[in-house]
Amino acid sequence: MLLVSVWLAFAVVGLLCRVTASYISSTYDWDSRSSVDQVPCISIPTNLSLCQNIGYNQMRVPDLLEHDSLGEILEQSSSWIPLLNVRCHQDTQRFLCSLFTPVCVDPPISPCRSLCEKVKSGCESRMKMYGFPWPEMFACDHFPQDNDMCITSEMASNPSEEKCKICEQVNTVENILDHYCQSNFAVRGKLRKVQHYQLTFKKVKLFKANTASTKEAFKNEFFHLNLIEDCCRERMRENRSSYFIMGTHDGTQLHPTFIMLWEAKRSKSFKKSIRMLRTVNCTNPSTVIDPKKATSRSPVPIHSTVFSRPKHKNQTETRKGGRRNKNRKPKKNKNPNPDANVNN
Repeated sequence: MLLVSVWLAFAVVGLLCRVTASYISSTYDWDSRSSVDQVPCISIPTNLSLCQNIGYNQMRVPDLLEHDSLGEILEQSSSWIPLLNVRCHQDTQRFLCSLFTPVCVDPPISPCRSLCEKVKSGCESRMKMYGFPWPEMFACDHFPQDNDMCITSEMASNPSEEKCKICEQVNTVENILDHYCQSNFAVRGKLRKVQHYQLTFKKVKLFKANTASTKEAFKNEFFHLNLIEDCCRERMRENRSSYFIMGTHDGTQLHPTFIMLWEAKRSKSFKKSIRMLRTVNCTNPSTVIDPKKATSRSPVPIHSTVFSRPKHKNQTETRKGGRRNKNRKPKKNKNPNPDANVNN
C-alpha cells in the first residue's frame, strides 16, 4: 500500500506540472518577448552613406538621437559625412553610427563616454577651425562610463592601426583639402631612395610653400623627408612610385604629415582635389568641410584603388534624349596652360 501511495503522489505531481507548463506556454509567447523582436528593426539602407560596412546590417528606429523616422535619420546623418571623410579620428564612424544606426537590441547600447571623448579630442579642434562647434547632442557626459554596457573604442583593441596614419590616408576631397590647408608645403615627388629615417625624392611639382625657407628646400633636384614611422617606410620601399606629400617645415627639415600615391589617372576624387588646390580658400569652411553640405562619396582607403570605368575607343556619346550622336566632336581643352594638367 505504501508503494502504491507513493506512485499515486508522483503521478499527480507530474500531471500538475504538465498542465501548468501547457497553460504557461499557451498564455505567453516567449518568441514575441525577445529583446530583438520588441524593437522596430529595419535593414540599414544602402543610401545611408555614413554607416556602410560597420559590421552589422540591422538598426533600430528611433535612433539614439530621437529621430523617429528613417527619412529624418537619412537627412541628419548625411550632414556628418564630410567629418567622416576628413578622418580626424579612427573611431569617428563607430561613434556616429552607434547613435544614428544603433544595434537592434533592447535596451539600446550607447557609445561609451571614453569613445566620445577620443573622437571629440581628435575632431573638435578641426571642426572649430572651420567654424563648427562640437554639438550639444554629442556631449560626452551624456554617455555611460566604460564599466557599463556600452560601445568602446575600436582603437583600444587594435592600437596598431594608428601607427601608419601618415601613409594610410583616405582618398576623399575633404581629407586632401583639409591637410593642404594645415600644411606648410605640398609637393608631388618621385621616390628614389629609402635610407634609415630619410626618404629621397626627385622633385616633380611644387604646389605650396608658405615661406621662403620652405621654397628654398625644394630648389635642388632632390629633396629629403624625415619619416619616423617604420611601417610607412617599409611600404614605400616596396613601391617607389610618385607620391603626393604634405607636411611641415621647421626651417631645416621637412616633416611629412600626409603621404598618398599619386592617383590622378585612376581616382576621380584625387583628380578633383588636385584641381581644387588652385582655388581653395582655407579661410572659407564651405570650400573645405561643411557639415551642412554633405557629399555622397564614402571614404576610400589608400590601399583600395579607385578605378574609373574606361571608355572604349569606338564608344559613342549619348544625348539627353537617348539618341546617339556619332558625329559629335570631342571638346577642346579650354585651359591653355599645359603645366596645369594633373594627369602627368
